[in-house]
Amino acid sequence: MSIGSIMNIARQSFFAQQTALQVTAQNIANANTEGYSRQRAAFQASPYGDGVSIQSIERLHDQFLDRQVRDALSAQGSLNQMSLSLARLEAMFDETQGQGVGTGLNDLFAAFQDLASRPAGTAERGMVRSKAESLASLLNDNSRQLEQTQRDSGIRRSRNWRRSSKSKRSRTPRAG
Repeated sequence: MSIGSIMNIARQSFFAQQTALQVTAQNIANANTEGYSRQRAAFQASPYGDGVSIQSIERLHDQFLDRQVRDALSAQGSLNQMSLSLARLEAMFDETQGQGVGTGLNDLFAAFQDLASRPAGTAERGMVRSKAESLASLLNDNSRQLEQTQRDSGIRRSRNWRRSSKSKRSRTPRAG
């Protein structure tokens, strides 16, 4: 082996080690950076016997933890969406304004009581009809809002997520 080839091997090794040191310096500089995953230089021997080179720079991470983070973020998004949908439903069935289903039913029953005390009264019959129509309209509006909320929120997807989450838990090995 000539001095020139030995120097060439040394030069390639030097460049490979220099790259590895740069990767190490980057790891040290980003040690406290949230979300940064450590990297490693992968060496590869030259097939011709003339030194080493950097094959790749690999990101070191725990695949299990990455999958758990992805699953948790997905679940968080689904639960946030469900929370918004439930807040809409809560507003829809809010009885504090005096305009909800409970108030409509109370008004209808009060009209029936008035009609029971004066069965021949046309005003009482008209009031029962008016309150019944008002309650029916309110129930129809609530039904449309419920259907729209279900379409907007993807409640079916949330149920599927819950099922798949349970099946993942059953497949996860338990310690002890």
